[in-house]
Amino acid sequence: FHQAETYALTFPLITTASGAKMGKTAAGAVWLSAERTSPFDFYQYFVNVDDRDVVRFLKLLTFMPMGEIARYATLEGAELRSAKQALAFAITEIVHGREAAEKAQGAAQAAFGGGGGGDLVPTYSVAKATVSAGLKSVDLLHLSGLAASKSAARRLVEQGGVRLGERKVTSVDDQLAEAEVAAEGTLLHAGKKHLRRIVLGG
Repeated sequence: FHQAETYALTFPLITTASGAKMGKTAAGAVWLSAERTSPFDFYQYFVNVDDRDVVRFLKLLTFMPMGEIARYATLEGAELRSAKQALAFAITEIVHGREAAEKAQGAAQAAFGGGGGGDLVPTYSVAKATVSAGLKSVDLLHLSGLAASKSAARRLVEQGGVRLGERKVTSVDDQLAEAEVAAEGTLLHAGKKHLRRIVLGG
């Protein structure tokens, strides 16, 4: 038995301005693995952080020069959006690479700017037979990863935060109609921050 001097390094969990542990979303935790959290969803998480967290996260999680971060610290309101986009791009580039960051940024701008976002938006394929048999929108929200559970999906609907294409989903008993899914896919929105491109499979 030998005694030896050892050392340990610890640091606190990163929390948001609200006091919550960082990384929790309506669909679960944010993962570094692209298989668990797509670069698009990863980018979206950071572009939608609380205004109070932007500058702190830029300092903690990116290699951006402090002088540039100081410039973002002077922005307020709608202008702070550019700081959030810079934060999201920088962290996505570190984790997934520049090409993935550029695709995620482009897809977000297309999807939330009124376009479809194409194949860059995370896609969920649902079988035509499943739709024909009767698929509730709350089940689709859960299956596609936009809600962590069916109960969470029901809450999203009850709060008025779900939209399929241009149609607002107003009932927890609402069912997806095959005709609603366009050939190129239809966007399913859960709140203002999360979406999936729904396509029909065989």
